[in-house]
Amino acid sequence: RRDTHSGPWNGRRVCRRIMTVLNLICATLMILTVEAAMGLSKKRAGRIIKQKMSSCEDYECRGLKDEDPNCIPKCASETCYTQIYAGNELEPGEIDVRRNREFIRCSKNDLIENDKKKRKEELKRKAMEREAKKAAVTA
Repeated sequence: RRDTHSGPWNGRRVCRRIMTVLNLICATLMILTVEAAMGLSKKRAGRIIKQKMSSCEDYECRGLKDEDPNCIPKCASETCYTQIYAGNELEPGEIDVRRNREFIRCSKNDLIENDKKKRKEELKRKAMEREAKKAAVTA
């Protein structure tokens, strides 16, 4: 006599596997939602800065990389360029790894702070819109 409740298609096993997959999906969605609510991560900000620097190199500073090494950082972030390189600009052919790292760190932090400000302003705007709708309904 063959046992119909054993094997890979046992009802309990299938149910457990389905529940495990659903739990993993829910956990992933929750993590993504929390990350989105928290705003820009440093990793993502780093990617954005690198893309911005690459764009500057390809367009605004095309052909100037060797002649004017200050063009790319100026284009990518004027405020961080001023903070890091202002008194001692790069000379043609000069590579300063330490200041480049400082510039990227400054740019990431600047981008994250600007993102936080934008999110706060957006939340205030939405709250004001809700209040205006409530006032219009009660009036």
